[in-house]
Amino acid sequence: PFLEYRLTDVTRLDDKNRFWGINYFWPGEKKSINPAKDSLMEKFHQGKSHSQSDAVERLVEFEIREGKIQFSGRAPIQLVLDNEGSRNWEAIARLDNKGFLIATDKHPRMILGFVSQK
Repeated sequence: PFLEYRLTDVTRLDDKNRFWGINYFWPGEKKSINPAKDSLMEKFHQGKSHSQSDAVERLVEFEIREGKIQFSGRAPIQLVLDNEGSRNWEAIARLDNKGFLIATDKHPRMILGFVSQK
């Protein structure tokens, strides 16, 4: 599927052939990549912090169906943005059925976070 912005990491497949990915956009790249309209946010409601910023920090669910990767149809999990700047999320791991562990590599510093799937 077409996904605007960077996909920095993905989880393993679950028993329903679904996986999640980190979808990230740093507004400082806007001039160099000239992003298109965000089709996911045209389909799903934008969260409060995302509606006040050009930054994108979210988890997107995909599925493999008939040998093709596609969106699962589930709304993205939008992370609450930090007013101080974007966080470059680079790693994601599923934590049982509870949610996800996510991590930045270095910007703005190393951060380990938990995102509930509920």
